[in-house]
Amino acid sequence: MKKILRESPCFEIIVLPLTACFFCGIGNWVIVPIARPMIYNEYEEIAAMPATPDIATGEKAVLTGILSDNKTISTDPEIDTIAQYELIAYQVETYSKGSWSTTRELVAILRMEVNGQTVAFRTDTETTFDGIHEFYVDQGDLRDGSRRVRGFRNHDQVTIIAKRTAEDIFLAQELYGGTRDDLLDAKSPTGEMFLLLILSVLGWAIMSSIIRSKLWRNTL
Repeated sequence: MKKILRESPCFEIIVLPLTACFFCGIGNWVIVPIARPMIYNEYEEIAAMPATPDIATGEKAVLTGILSDNKTISTDPEIDTIAQYELIAYQVETYSKGSWSTTRELVAILRMEVNGQTVAFRTDTETTFDGIHEFYVDQGDLRDGSRRVRGFRNHDQVTIIAKRTAEDIFLAQELYGGTRDDLLDAKSPTGEMFLLLILSVLGWAIMSSIIRSKLWRNTL
């Protein structure tokens, strides 16, 4: 009977599609509802933030503007070539075991023009920093201990997610090279949700393979 079932077209037409539906159902009704708040909350929170600096103390805004009238950093205790990069803010990253990690960051109070209005902001150690310009400090092949500098220059367009402080200086939670739309695209949950779908389909493929294998062994 099992051999007949395995060789029957019903196995391909009924059993495997039902298995696929089962795993897609797990993905859609179990995994996605659990993961959705984590994936969507940040995106929706940013999308709902105002785009103007005229907000009350303690409130957050997403501001896009042009960095201007900031002092260029000309010296660094560890990087002799820093002056030639003409940066106004940067972070130093070190390569180790296949990935880059931030070892040091230098960001003073910066100014940017937002719709004709000058906005001052600062960062702290918790600020996510996504610099536009990238320079490799050490020559030769990439190896453990190699360093790179990522940062910003005057006239760069940036977007900050920031809270207005009592001193009328914004505290940036994130400093991103690009527009508000670019930032939202980077935060878009589409990729994560697609990954969940792929995992559901992969689970179906594995389970269908197990069912086939088990039916085959039981008919020998």
